[in-house]
Amino acid sequence: MTTTLCLDIGSGTQDVLLHIPGREIENCPKFILPTPSVRIAGYLSELTAKKRPSGCTDALWAAASAGA
Repeated sequence: MTTTLCLDIGSGTQDVLLHIPGREIENCPKFILPTPSVRIAGYLSELTAKKRPSGCTDALWAAASAGA
């Protein structure tokens, strides 16, 4: 059997599970992180609040950050 890395990237979080054959699923490493778009949106908000120049060149990220 093969070790499998599972990723579920949603609009707010990305869930990560490393399935290791022979281990109960409850004992496999897993963690949850904010999606990159959420972190980038926070960073852009900080720059805007400080009146510093900012921008986003990828329309998909911009739409995800806006909740589209």
